[in-house]
Amino acid sequence: DGRLEERLAQQDQQKEMNQKMSLSIIIIDDDTTKVRKVVEVLTALDGVSLDNIRECRDSLSAKQLMAETAYDLLIVDIVLPERIDAEPSADGGMTLVREIMEQRRVLPPGYIVGLTAHDDVFARAREMFGERGWAVLDYDAGGSKWIEGLGRIVDHLFWAKQASELSD
Repeated sequence: DGRLEERLAQQDQQKEMNQKMSLSIIIIDDDTTKVRKVVEVLTALDGVSLDNIRECRDSLSAKQLMAETAYDLLIVDIVLPERIDAEPSADGGMTLVREIMEQRRVLPPGYIVGLTAHDDVFARAREMFGERGWAVLDYDAGGSKWIEGLGRIVDHLFWAKQASELSD
């Protein structure tokens, strides 16, 4: 039936358009449970497709992925290992962000969010990220404050991306 084929083609076209409009996100975190929770929160938001989320567990892998793709959003754990076989460093995420911005060897993300469950590094990270106009969210698996903050950031980025696509 021609109408069914036409409807299926329209659905495919809409899916392709949604995929194109979806934010590209990279999550760098060595805590699988936290990554799963962040992905769950992200995919519940408008403008985020699971197909456009990448994740890795260490700085070296992140730099390799970011050399190939310019992500709309980088979500980085503050306590992060340099390599997959190394112990997490208390400022590993901050070091990675500094390298990204100063060395310019990767494609720059549109926005950067730090995420940490460690109170001892939160204040230092907030100062460093704040100087650059970025956010650090205090991750609490049972809390909602970080979820609301991340939701507002993603909502703004998606709105800006839509506006940019429409103005082209």
